Order: sequence, then C-alpha cells, then structure tokens
Amino acid sequence: MRPACALGSIDSSMQSIDANLRSLVERAAAEGIGMDDIESNLIDPANLPTEEHDALWLYALGLRAQPRRKKIPLVSG
Repeated sequence: MRPACALGSIDSSMQSIDANLRSLVERAAAEGIGMDDIESNLIDPANLPTEEHDALWLYALGLRAQPRRKKIPLVSG
C-alpha cells in the first residue's frame, strides 16, 4: 500500500486527473474489481505524479468501501 498524500491536497490533485481515467476507475470500483488490479491496470499505466497517483488510489479505495445500493421492496399490508 502506498502512503497517502496530505488530505488537503487530494481535491486539488483529483482536479488535474483526466476525466476518462477517473471514469474507468469509478466503473472498476463499482464492479468490485480489487485494488491491486485497479492500481496495476489503470492507475500505474497512467504514469501520474505521486500526489495524483495517491489521490486517485484513495478515491478508488473510497468508492470500493461504500456498500452498493440495494433495492428493498416495500410491502404494505
């Protein structure tokens, strides 16, 4: 696991990341792809500066940590 960059700079680092790369990471995380695969197949090949790499990695981790939404049927009686 890579060390995290300062929290204050995550937002500014994420703003400079290509929207297509961010979208690919979002889809991979939503599909339950593991962090090792997200990093080795999407983040590392992008050859980002360290702060942007770490910000995108933390973003992906945060997306994976959220439970998927489930539809719960409401039954009235």
